Amino acid sequence: MANPIWITGQRQKQIALGTVTEGSYFEYPLDAYDPSAGPVSYKFLAGALPPGIRVNSVGFIQGGPYLNTVANKTTAYEFTVRASDQHGLISDKSFAMVVANINPPVII
Repeated sequence: MANPIWITGQRQKQIALGTVTEGSYFEYPLDAYDPSAGPVSYKFLAGALPPGIRVNSVGFIQGGPYLNTVANKTTAYEFTVRASDQHGLISDKSFAMVVANINPPVII
């Protein structure tokens, strides 16, 4: 048996997900495989996820991020996702994301 192998960002230590505008929907697929041909599940392990973003067990980072800050501010987040197989073997991957709080124009 061997640990799950990440396809997502295979040769990257950390994957930069880019900048996401507050309130917009975001989805990023995760992909790892079990060399023993079993199922792989995913979970948030450590770090800070943006409020409104989650990691689901079937392999997506998704949601609508929001910030509780003033307008025109960006906030950076770094977090780790764990892939695990049915035998409890694991493999971790780090991600980075920036959430931008952009003040919309006022229409009079």
